[in-house]
Amino acid sequence: MSKPIGSTGIYGALVVAVRSFQTRREALVRIADLESRLARRPNVVEAVLFLMDVHKCDA
Repeated sequence: MSKPIGSTGIYGALVVAVRSFQTRREALVRIADLESRLARRPNVVEAVLFLMDVHKCDA
């Protein structure tokens, strides 16, 4: 025999599920942004080295 499901239990479960989904989606967006920045890092280093060479700077 199954127990009746209360509306508060369903609502609470939905709140937790929605928040979990939002947190995961935000994390995936953040990870994608960080991966993109990491992929562009060699370009930034190359540009810095180029500018240092053009302006005869050393570290």
